[in-house]
Amino acid sequence: VNPKLIDSIILTHCHADHDAGTLQKILEEGKITIYSTKTVMTSFLKKYSSLTGEPVSYLIRLFNFHPIYLGKPVYMHGGEFIFFYTLHSIPTIGFTLKFQDQSFVYSSDHQGSPSVQRQLLENKVIDRDRYLQLQSFPWNSKVIYHEAGVPPLHTPVSFLNSLPRKLQKRIYVYHIAKKDFPKNSGLNLATFGIENTLYFKTKPPAYEDTYQILSVLKHLDFFDDLTVEKSQEFVSIVEEHHFKKGAMIIRKGMPGEYFYIIRSGNVEIKDEKLIISKILGTYEYFGEGALLSETLRSADVVAETEVMTYAIHKDKFFSFIYGTAFEKTLQRLIKIRSSETWNIMATSPILQQLTTYQKTWLESILVPKELKRRGTLIKEDKSLEQFYIIREGQVAVSRKGRAVTDLKRGDVIGALHRIQRDELARFTVSYKGNLSLFTVDRSDLNDFLELNPGLGMKLADDYHFED
Repeated sequence: VNPKLIDSIILTHCHADHDAGTLQKILEEGKITIYSTKTVMTSFLKKYSSLTGEPVSYLIRLFNFHPIYLGKPVYMHGGEFIFFYTLHSIPTIGFTLKFQDQSFVYSSDHQGSPSVQRQLLENKVIDRDRYLQLQSFPWNSKVIYHEAGVPPLHTPVSFLNSLPRKLQKRIYVYHIAKKDFPKNSGLNLATFGIENTLYFKTKPPAYEDTYQILSVLKHLDFFDDLTVEKSQEFVSIVEEHHFKKGAMIIRKGMPGEYFYIIRSGNVEIKDEKLIISKILGTYEYFGEGALLSETLRSADVVAETEVMTYAIHKDKFFSFIYGTAFEKTLQRLIKIRSSETWNIMATSPILQQLTTYQKTWLESILVPKELKRRGTLIKEDKSLEQFYIIREGQVAVSRKGRAVTDLKRGDVIGALHRIQRDELARFTVSYKGNLSLFTVDRSDLNDFLELNPGLGMKLADDYHFED
């Protein structure tokens, strides 16, 4: 799944089968929002601080936390969510979702057997208010995702199978192996995979088209500072262009007429100089080079799948970006971008792990630098002011006068996680002959890391040395 398509996560509780994917998503592209209670979030931070060795003060910077309050509605992407505590071994939340005339409930991990809940009340493990809350599970929802498993921590599937047949047809059971699922039941076994996604039948809201257009601005990080007036202008100038799989969207050598932002699907940039194919996906853009440089198209662009784009005619494009940070970004990008920059990042042991969007952003802040004879790039115990990518040449890494390793083309100098935390260099990096580099200033890199905060931590273990 394209990481840009997921901008929020509901963290229900801190058992590994439910929260491991949360850390994984944090370390991917972008900065996500996590919805949970303060209790669950505190547990999450303490747990992963212990597992990773990172302080809580650092982990909390990697995402946006939106605290939720039980029984109080929270609105996400037009849907109304209401959260409640379930019955489990640790604090755990479930939720209901309402959108138009549809409703959905997710039980999370939960002991839903009424007899067990009654026993807890009688033994004074829970009070009457808590008991009544557990008894008021929203069975009236049109779709019910309910767990089942081994009691006492989970709901026995026999209880779900004892419910009225009409109700069973609305229940999708997860957390249970197929072999343990009752035969000839009215229940539905939830199955994994995107192809098994359950779709709700709804009518597009009146604001749907505008909402989708504005979602593009939300996901293009260069547009973060746009005014309301500029956003209105954007809505008024985009055109929907659809392409079948295999269609030629841009042909090399032709004049440029449009700038494109991908709304759905994938395209391939066809350039024989590229070592590894360049595939762009949702919320990525192309076609700006020929427009800004007033030259012919430099590569073919072909639809890898069915593609829907928001296209902006060149005259409207120039008017829209004039004086914006996006214009400056694009101008820098077309000056530095080449098959060389892409090939270096695509084959670099560290940088090849970046998404295409992250590589494009990094390209836009690269500055070429040529060094002669011999010198020192970084001194141990000094501030890391720049990040380097080696184009040609070789550098030596040492610590307290002892050789550590040598670096060559495609290797990077300046560990992102150390720059992100404003830590001092641990190694000295020097060169003895001519050296060609791409450099990134600390301020530009911090802007990049601010919106991709998990990247430094994700790549930390892949450095042969720390600077």
